[in-house]
Amino acid sequence: MQPFRKIANRAISLLHPAAESEQDRLALTMPVSPLNSDTYLVAFPKSGVTWLSFLLANVNLLLSGDRQRRATFFNINDLIPDIHVSRNLGQPATPAPGFRIIKSHSGYHPGYTKVLLLVRHPLHVMASYYAYSTGLKQFSGTIDEMVEHPDFGIGAWVRHAAGWLDRARPEISFRLLRYEDLRAQPHDHLRVFYSLWGFELSEEMISAAVERSNLRAMAGNWEQYNESHPARVGFEFVRKRDDGEPRTPMSESVRIRISEAARPIAERLGYA
Repeated sequence: MQPFRKIANRAISLLHPAAESEQDRLALTMPVSPLNSDTYLVAFPKSGVTWLSFLLANVNLLLSGDRQRRATFFNINDLIPDIHVSRNLGQPATPAPGFRIIKSHSGYHPGYTKVLLLVRHPLHVMASYYAYSTGLKQFSGTIDEMVEHPDFGIGAWVRHAAGWLDRARPEISFRLLRYEDLRAQPHDHLRVFYSLWGFELSEEMISAAVERSNLRAMAGNWEQYNESHPARVGFEFVRKRDDGEPRTPMSESVRIRISEAARPIAERLGYA
């Protein structure tokens, strides 16, 4: 039995880096931008990345002089492409900012050299991810079961956040943003993002982009987008208002489980 266990352990040790390598490949664009100028907008699922994508897409349209179009759920993947929808991405959809901003849920990826990492309080992430996953029938258990699930649960959130915090190399361009801070001061954070990219945005442009991306406008657009899709009938992706409470009610025991599992990383991110 002992020799077999050694062989099995050796096989697992060889397969693990191979699996990581394949995962890295699938989370990278094809072909890679020759100038390596892509900026990756990275977040664990349900961390508010759709709203941030709308904000950036609307700024890019206005910055490109296009005041007629605005970001919608129908065109958002053209404006801020999602690596999990397609790896074969074309040129940027707008003249500004002059490079692609690519949405990704990938854990730490050595090929991402320009990263904007969005994080959100784990209680809200788990509650929102449960509503999303059950609404689209990707998960059929209780929220207690999902929190313990290796791919959907709090362990996956911890691995995602820790991977970027612990493995991001000093030489890459990296910016960390908390969703809660973005909600509180979207104007300030948009101004900082674009100044890092070399642009000075007017207050009028920032205000217009924020107004075009508000929850009410996004919820109305989602209802239009959803009307005749057979797989999304009745599914609410965007809440009409954000009251600060987790989207899915959860018991005190589940809250404690999430808090205990997430505490070391959550505290590093500034969450109590």
